[in-house]
Amino acid sequence: MDSDIDATDDAEFARAIRLRRRVFGLAGLFLALLTVGTSLIFAGHPGIGITLVTTSPLALLALGWLLVRG
Repeated sequence: MDSDIDATDDAEFARAIRLRRRVFGLAGLFLALLTVGTSLIFAGHPGIGITLVTTSPLALLALGWLLVRG
């Protein structure tokens, strides 16, 4: 009986860890795209910089979808 409880707790813990990694990964991706894109704009490479800045909200959209979906 205890092994069933331990297995369930382990599965829930693993699921929580995976969700946490995805959340922090997507939030980090958003910040990286925004930071690098802004830096490239000011460094004189507006084409790639604007592309990175405008695609960065897609990471937030994916993050929201992940949190709603679970």
